[in-house]
Amino acid sequence: MSKYKAIITTAGAAKIAAASAGGTQLKITRMAVGDGNGTLPTPNPAQTKLINEEYRATLNGLTIDKAIKNHIVAEFIIPANVGGFWLREMGLYDDFGTLIAVSNVAESYKPKLEEGSGRTQTLRMILIVSSAAAISVIAGGDTVLATKDFVNDAIKEHEKTRNHPDASTIAKGLVQLSSATTSADETKAATPKAVKAVNDASAKKSANLSDLTDKSAARGNLALGSAATKNVGVEAGQVMAVGAFGLGMGSRHREDAYCNQGEIFRVNNTSANVPGNGVYGVISLPCDGGPSTGYVGVSNSGAGFLGGSNSTNGIKWARIYTTDYKPTAADVGALTDAQAVQKFVQRSIKVNGKPLSGDVNLLAADVNAWNKTEADGRFVKRTGDTMAGTLVIDGATVLPTQPLRAATDVPALWKQGISLSTLEFDDKNTSSYPAQPYATLVNLSVTEHRGIQLLSEKATNNFWLRSADAKKYSDFVKLYHTQNKPTAADVGALTDTQAAQKYALRSYKVNGKPLSGDVNLLAGDVNAWNKSEADGRYLMKSGGQLTGTVKTTAEIQSLTADNYRIVSGDYGTFWRNDGNSMYLMLTKAKDQYGTFNGLRPFAVDVKNGNVNFGHIVSTNNDLNVGNNLGVSGQGFIFKGGVTSYEGGGERHHQTNGLLLRGAGDLRAEIYHHETIGKHHALSFHVGNGTAGDGWFDFRAGGDVYINGPSPTLNVGPAVHAADGNIMGSRWGNKWLWDAVIEQVNGRVDWNSFNNRSHISGNRNAWWYKDELTGYIHQGGVINRGDNYLNRVNFPRGFTQDCFGVQLTLAGHWGDSSANMEALNVGPGGFDSGMNGNERIAFWWAVGV
Repeated sequence: MSKYKAIITTAGAAKIAAASAGGTQLKITRMAVGDGNGTLPTPNPAQTKLINEEYRATLNGLTIDKAIKNHIVAEFIIPANVGGFWLREMGLYDDFGTLIAVSNVAESYKPKLEEGSGRTQTLRMILIVSSAAAISVIAGGDTVLATKDFVNDAIKEHEKTRNHPDASTIAKGLVQLSSATTSADETKAATPKAVKAVNDASAKKSANLSDLTDKSAARGNLALGSAATKNVGVEAGQVMAVGAFGLGMGSRHREDAYCNQGEIFRVNNTSANVPGNGVYGVISLPCDGGPSTGYVGVSNSGAGFLGGSNSTNGIKWARIYTTDYKPTAADVGALTDAQAVQKFVQRSIKVNGKPLSGDVNLLAADVNAWNKTEADGRFVKRTGDTMAGTLVIDGATVLPTQPLRAATDVPALWKQGISLSTLEFDDKNTSSYPAQPYATLVNLSVTEHRGIQLLSEKATNNFWLRSADAKKYSDFVKLYHTQNKPTAADVGALTDTQAAQKYALRSYKVNGKPLSGDVNLLAGDVNAWNKSEADGRYLMKSGGQLTGTVKTTAEIQSLTADNYRIVSGDYGTFWRNDGNSMYLMLTKAKDQYGTFNGLRPFAVDVKNGNVNFGHIVSTNNDLNVGNNLGVSGQGFIFKGGVTSYEGGGERHHQTNGLLLRGAGDLRAEIYHHETIGKHHALSFHVGNGTAGDGWFDFRAGGDVYINGPSPTLNVGPAVHAADGNIMGSRWGNKWLWDAVIEQVNGRVDWNSFNNRSHISGNRNAWWYKDELTGYIHQGGVINRGDNYLNRVNFPRGFTQDCFGVQLTLAGHWGDSSANMEALNVGPGGFDSGMNGNERIAFWWAVGV
């Protein structure tokens, strides 16, 4: 079939048919072109517009083809200043804007002058109609450009008139003849007689100027110099011939660019010693007669080259830099802006106000900062420092409170810092303190090992004090003052008698040291570790590193978000609680003590307990889910593990997926099943392992199989049986087969049906009548004759009407680019319209 074609649209066919039937003439006035949205379209009769219209204008002409009267030629001109788009489709519109015909065209780009190239383009579309009179032909003053036929017709019309002006020296026209040879009249034309008289008195052409009496004077009169008497050639003393040495003629090709004389010639990529792959014009400039020669070569794209040779078998060429072929930065040992930016920074850039004219050394003041010395003298260091001035707190300070704990509780259970607690009468811990209810306890602690507690009894001047040492508080001691003086017993004082009874004599020794003076015991004297020994033996509260295993019977509590880091190999891991979720965090490689990377393999929502796995989760055993299992994202839940087995004389592969257990032994299984070499499917098995089980296969390719003792497919109340039958309310709650048989038996006259007519005729002409509908179907073969139209008579004429004729091309010569058509269709036959290359066609018609 032809790649390019034009067709009448459905709307156009209707308007042409209406015009042919005697209606108003169809006025086709405009044509449009488009680019088909970037793809060559196939014309569609249902189209009402072009796929992507680019330009529409009035037709240049709509004329009847002189050779074929039912061919109407529409001509369209696109001016040179219109363009910038591709031509792939065009359409004809009437004066109402209806698309009458549409076609595709060979793809071409229509430039416009602003792009540097332009052309005025003519497009034509031929319409084949049954009656040219139905189309209004345009040939008026609104024609954009005149066609050749239009001009020829106009000239012929003009020739039939005498409406011609008289000729003058400034304008053409009709003239009067005259035989005068000496007249100065400029309104008449010379007769042959006058021309002969002048010719007889003039030099003869056949004499070739041999009849001139003074040839030298004639040459002088013609301003001819000495060259007029010299021969043309390439030797000394001769006039150089046009084309000699390549001057004054078209391209003169050489197979080798090497030349030892001055010439102008052409070389291409098949020639030897050329500048490159292309076509070049070359001027050779001999330096010393050979082989030393200079060359200038220019390609057809404007690239210039200089060359030189010092031997007969080689020319060294170098391309000439121009505004169109500039040297690159690399060619001249320079850097491009992009390369320079990668290597340097611009000198206009300043670093904190200092120009980059040399090395820049910034001080703390340049970045609005204190240097180390200034900062150390200005601020209190967090590791400990002395504040020289007074710290003033403007206003009352409200101390924080904390719940009262038992007096026997260890210091670590109390909040550190300064806080208050109240001994309420109903607090079970109140009884463990020496004061009465409603007393106030002031807690001052620096660490869990060091601190004091001051207890003040309500409405009395009784105070008690105790301190923390190591991991416990001392007993409360009562404070004495002027209003509450202690007795000797209260302060541990003794009378001499009591002292003599209680204390030892100075002659006694302490750990072997006499009490004659101060006794200074060392840690070793009392079987203890000194501080240095203890610091090396125990873990400090400020932190440190354990070299052995830590075991605890209570919680290990951390107040930081990140904790419990494990370091091994190139990576570190730790737990992180950000207040919303607890994460297992991983560090970057080689950064074991650094922060976390972007991976989140495991997270627990601390508010609802939901667990999230951020990456692939693999299990080598069963995965039991006690509640819902949610999976988000674009990935899959992957289940592998292929089991191979044989059954029914075939080999199988099976990958189990999901097992749903019901009550007792009821179960549902989802798995992938492959019958090797045949098919594979997503399979469902529902049952309990008995004969009543069911199997459902969703196979590749879209087939669905249901197997079981009596499988059916239920869609709502409708039932689809295994034998293909269907039961539903649409069939009166009957099986479809029974309903169809019931309906057919009630509507078909089987006697008439069984005795209906059969096909009559042969391949070239046949007909068939359906006795049930009364329609007559007939067809045959068309062999084109010498003319465009060939009459086809129906083998059985229609008594009322022919509904339509369909033609199918069956044979052609060469390229078949024209449409076939059925014309003058009537009850007895039709005319087939076929161009010269369309030779054989099948036809088919239906009617009554």
